[in-house]
Amino acid sequence: TDYGALTILRSGGPGLQVRNVQGEWQDIDATEDMFVVNLGDLMQYWTNEKWVSTLHRVVYLEGDHLERRQSMAFFFNVNHDAVIECIPTCHGPGNPPKNPPITAGEHLLTKHA
Repeated sequence: TDYGALTILRSGGPGLQVRNVQGEWQDIDATEDMFVVNLGDLMQYWTNEKWVSTLHRVVYLEGDHLERRQSMAFFFNVNHDAVIECIPTCHGPGNPPKNPPITAGEHLLTKHA
């Protein structure tokens, strides 16, 4: 998964896969001029796990040895000192925040520990 809020990816060809809730890898049909948006761990934290971070990978596909794959990614993160706490519309009676407030920098450090 990505650590930040979201990633916008301009795919460079086949091979990108995401894992669904059943734990199965699914191919992403990344056609030309298409962007893929992956939610990151910080967005999952912010939304009280209502929106889930996307586990993804790139795999070698049979016959790819002649193809070159190049992608461009934009990683959206928030300021290091921004306080991240559950968005008010993502919690309520019977659904309390699952995580305490944390700064974006502290959240990032938990991913490197």
